[in-house]
Amino acid sequence: MPKCRGATQQHNHIQMSIRAFLQLELHRVETAISFYESKTAIIREAIRAYLADPTHVLPSST
Repeated sequence: MPKCRGATQQHNHIQMSIRAFLQLELHRVETAISFYESKTAIIREAIRAYLADPTHVLPSST
């Protein structure tokens, strides 16, 4: 990713970051689950999905 972004790209990035934070905050309030627990659950599910159907396979170093 380039270090220099256009103003529109930077604005969109910030806007989407705030949106994601607010969605996690709403989820935390509705479910009484901490940010850490939510983040762990998201990462765990992403890893499960990837292991079930890997889209990128790294070359073997052996």
